[in-house]
Amino acid sequence: MKYLHIIVIVVLATVLMLNSATAQKTVSILPGYTHQTFYSLENGVVKQEPNDNWDIAFQIDGFAASLRINSANGVKLHKVPNTDQSGWATVDTAGMSSWTQRYNSDQTWDGGAFNIGADTANAFDLGWGVYDPITHHVNGDSVFILTLSNGDVKKFRMDRLSGGVYAFTYANIDGTSEASKTVDKADFQGKNFGYFSFATESSLDREPTSADWDLLFTRYISPVAPGFYYGVTGVLSNMGVKVSEMRGVDPTSVTIDDTVSAPFSYNLSTIGHDWKSFNNMAGTWSFEDMLTYFVKNDSSNDFYQLTFTGFGGGATGDFVFDQSGSSTAIDPVLANIELFQIGPNPASSLATVQIEQKEHRSFSLSILDMQGRTIRTQSHAAGTQRVAINLEGLSSGLYLVQFSNAQGAIAKRLMVK
Repeated sequence: MKYLHIIVIVVLATVLMLNSATAQKTVSILPGYTHQTFYSLENGVVKQEPNDNWDIAFQIDGFAASLRINSANGVKLHKVPNTDQSGWATVDTAGMSSWTQRYNSDQTWDGGAFNIGADTANAFDLGWGVYDPITHHVNGDSVFILTLSNGDVKKFRMDRLSGGVYAFTYANIDGTSEASKTVDKADFQGKNFGYFSFATESSLDREPTSADWDLLFTRYISPVAPGFYYGVTGVLSNMGVKVSEMRGVDPTSVTIDDTVSAPFSYNLSTIGHDWKSFNNMAGTWSFEDMLTYFVKNDSSNDFYQLTFTGFGGGATGDFVFDQSGSSTAIDPVLANIELFQIGPNPASSLATVQIEQKEHRSFSLSILDMQGRTIRTQSHAAGTQRVAINLEGLSSGLYLVQFSNAQGAIAKRLMVK
């Protein structure tokens, strides 16, 4: 174990050096906000993609089967009321101005525009279809109207999600140019979403691997007032990334211990857009000087602090912020762990977790989805070193295995086949 102690000391020294440095960062989504930028707190900009190369996003991991629309690029969605798929041939847009427009949630990636309005009394209702626990298929039950950014109007139905393949059909309102397409989850393993473009009538792979990024700098639609949605520019957090928003504090003196008054949240827009405001009279952007954020990815043991200090607006698309490591030297749970290992990874029905603690403490192991929601938990006595975790019943995808004791919690990612 001598070498493991040395590793812990090296990690501690590295984190201490990180804590002593604050670096000014600039991340751009380009003039006119034409792009999205995926950002890693550890490695910087990972990937940049045009805003306008997709229309619908299909969730790859998790049960929710979220379907999101590119509303920031002008895509609009309406669900045809009082109509199921038997009325596909006779659907029209009469009265559409009175229909409720559907928007993506800006709180959870699971809440796509197609999912909004699901029957909350039916746990199997996904908004666009219903999950069959016998066949494990989601069968489409609704008809939607999509207005694309170029003004084209399409009727659209999700036919099914079966065997990891989304199948859907669309056509002009009069029924012409009908086409059936698929998006296969297998083509996007390790990603949050796969995408489809009506311009090319094909799917596209535009995200980096989920494990490689923490924050998305982007345009998105937000409810800026009750019932009023508006296009904003801000920062969204990846699945499995939690953020503490601390207002009314001095960013230079606040510490991670102060987050007890501002608990971490998995809300994807905790950073969001409201750290800045525009003065119409002066034509300038202003920033709250008593506001900072602590950010942590569940798959990492590092905390980061972000304080926004500049924004270029549509002229440059630049976000300017100070970034540093947290004021804690090292996660106390990590300091007590000499080994935390999961195998095999990927796994199918069973995985084994090996735990070695310097100070033996009772602990629990939990399986979380990438939204941070607990799926199952098992408790273990102090001294336990090798634990089997049952994966039966879990859908294929990415999960977190979280180790927790009285000192706190850390997590590692696990891919379930």
